[in-house]
Amino acid sequence: MRLKNRVFFNVNIGDKISESLQGKVAVIAGGRQGVGLGIAQELVNHGAPVVVTGRRQATLEETVAMLGPKSSGIVADKSNLAEMEAMFKETMTRHGRLDAVVAIVGIARQASLTVCVKLGVQYIPFN
Repeated sequence: MRLKNRVFFNVNIGDKISESLQGKVAVIAGGRQGVGLGIAQELVNHGAPVVVTGRRQATLEETVAMLGPKSSGIVADKSNLAEMEAMFKETMTRHGRLDAVVAIVGIARQASLTVCVKLGVQYIPFN
């Protein structure tokens, strides 16, 4: 997986968006590849710390290495509500806040939505 010289979005979204994302913490459920990885990259590029989820630690480490120091990974199975809840709690512990959740894959939606409602966090379904 190479990311450094790859452009996912060729759109100038402006300084206002960059300012509004500074310090906002986002979880990307399904952010290890494809559209999710592109969204994670754009959020990081605009100053948002990003947490990506996945089932395999090694794959998460590769993704985090590509995204850089504003990113981190937490092992969690999107289909397991208890694991998703633990992941959200770990994100809150690490960052002190959680501002948005982007659920890239359908199976993550119910678990993500349920936990977001409990935590009062913005939920962004994507599919």
